[in-house]
Amino acid sequence: MKEIDFYHSRLLVDPKKCLEPRQETEILVEKIALLHKNTPPKKFADICCGCGTIGIPLKMVFKQSEAFFVDISSDALEMLKKNIRLNHVDATFFQGDLLEPLIENNILVDLLVSNPPYVALNEIDLLDLSALKEPPIALFGGKDGLDFYRRLAEDLPKVLTPRANVYFEIGFSQGDAILKIFDRPYYVLKKVENDYSGHNRFFSLVFHPQPLLES
Repeated sequence: MKEIDFYHSRLLVDPKKCLEPRQETEILVEKIALLHKNTPPKKFADICCGCGTIGIPLKMVFKQSEAFFVDISSDALEMLKKNIRLNHVDATFFQGDLLEPLIENNILVDLLVSNPPYVALNEIDLLDLSALKEPPIALFGGKDGLDFYRRLAEDLPKVLTPRANVYFEIGFSQGDAILKIFDRPYYVLKKVENDYSGHNRFFSLVFHPQPLLES
């Protein structure tokens, strides 16, 4: 186990139990923090939260926001609890599968962020040795790496308030495929952005229950 600095927070990380935070994820946290600093969400959720890499620093920026964390891994949640205590933040966490705990508890959020497993099974040879030591459950998103995004696209309307903002970290070549997955009239202002290496890395949208009228 080691302790690292990560966007205004300190995180305990055990690579055997959760993903180690990456620079790309810190970029995503900074984007969200800067975009919403002046109008923070009332409630936000970090789905597939791991050790709290995204949600904990966001809670430290959005001090008045109610924070919800979800992960299916008990090992990851063990690390999350340590990091919640370490950073002195208030948060509600659930062990469960993607959005199911929010749906079951009738929780609606106006900002949702997720860094789900998105490595395709046929990309295992592209992973470096350090990644191969991390939990497979946190890395692989099915044959093409997109399984979790398909499920999220289906169920997001059940947990979002109107005009909620959604942010994902995505794989380096998944932008076009994810745009197709979220090609539904109630997902608007969809945007794929690249990381510093010029690779697809971030996807965002706004949830609008009715299509926006053209001006």
